[in-house]
Amino acid sequence: DRARQQRLAERRGDRPHVAGDLDGGILAVSEGMCEAPKQASYAGHGRGPVLLRGEPGTGKARVAAFIHTASVRNELPLVRFYASRLQSSGADRLTEEQAERELFGYRKGAFPGAVQTRKGLFELANCSTLFIEDIDRLPLSIQTQSLHVLQEQSVIRMGGGQAVGVVVRFGSSAADLESLVAQGAFLEDLYNRITAFPITLPPLRERPEDILPLADMFLKASAEAMGRRVERISTPAQELLLQYPWPGNAGELAQCMKLAVQGCDDLVLRAAHLPQFLQTSGDSRTALPFNDAVARFEQELLIDALQHAHGNMLQAARDLQVSYRIVNYKVKKYKIDPRSFA
Repeated sequence: DRARQQRLAERRGDRPHVAGDLDGGILAVSEGMCEAPKQASYAGHGRGPVLLRGEPGTGKARVAAFIHTASVRNELPLVRFYASRLQSSGADRLTEEQAERELFGYRKGAFPGAVQTRKGLFELANCSTLFIEDIDRLPLSIQTQSLHVLQEQSVIRMGGGQAVGVVVRFGSSAADLESLVAQGAFLEDLYNRITAFPITLPPLRERPEDILPLADMFLKASAEAMGRRVERISTPAQELLLQYPWPGNAGELAQCMKLAVQGCDDLVLRAAHLPQFLQTSGDSRTALPFNDAVARFEQELLIDALQHAHGNMLQAARDLQVSYRIVNYKVKKYKIDPRSFA
């Protein structure tokens, strides 16, 4: 009804800290990653806390959006808090006191400059979902207050006063909590509460089947954002992407494709467009000599054209706009077998 829609609109307007919504989609080809959407779907239909485990860049934020979208709470936006800002050196860095204000709110007069009462993220997430990324970085004092909210379903704002009831679906992410619990740096009671439904996201190096589909997705997204037309990734460029271990996981791959598209002036993204660290062999970080770089680029063009032409050298020559004689000479020079692309 109209009154209910108005209440929802008013609550959305009172969310200055709510991050923009993600589409909640998860791209998965590998068996290990295909399990994540299934578990996320089960979690979305539940009510208890969910813990997303995995290295940075494995897609925990996207899975959190997926869970929220699959839940009955999806009428309201997903509320996010990035605990990593407590240890950041950038402009968005938070002190412990600022993090407490942001999460739990404060009363008017609670500290100098508090000219009005303000709701915290727990209150803003009432009847919705609060996702705390990198929960392992929260100080013990804030862990204690968070545990209280989950146990009592109520928030006490900074400055005291009456507890405010909240019904919040709680989600969080972390890589390793067990060692922190053993060191006394993470509350065992909070650990027991948030690990009731864990979902583990494997690193990209353990699921190479996902590299090229993800690269293609990031390529299209970056090209569209920059207003460019890049249709595909060449075979040699794909081989470089598959050879790299991706310590930064999908986040690093996304940034790589963004940089590659910025330097691409062709319909095909080639190896030469990829960042230099992908083009060096082994642990070497030195640039290729000029002649070697030219030879590599020629081989890439030939292989890509032959693959596109299914091994037909005459068609490859037409596509490359050179004579058949040149293609034939280069194929022999680089010991490329056109029949392998038939």
